[in-house]
Amino acid sequence: MTGRALWDTVAAPVIGSFIAVRAIALGRQVPAVPGRHGLEGLDAAAVAQDLAGVAGVADVHDLHR
Repeated sequence: MTGRALWDTVAAPVIGSFIAVRAIALGRQVPAVPGRHGLEGLDAAAVAQDLAGVAGVADVHDLHR
């Protein structure tokens, strides 16, 4: 990465840890996709209302909690 062995040795685990933490967080949301569940804390009614207010949107359907 940097061309310096010491900094590469320090930087690689730091970057790897960041990637691993984000991957775990995203991985926890994956089971909700096939189950057609909304994300935790999502207010489906508020989302439907916001989408219905967008010009050109004729219908809002299939929002799941």
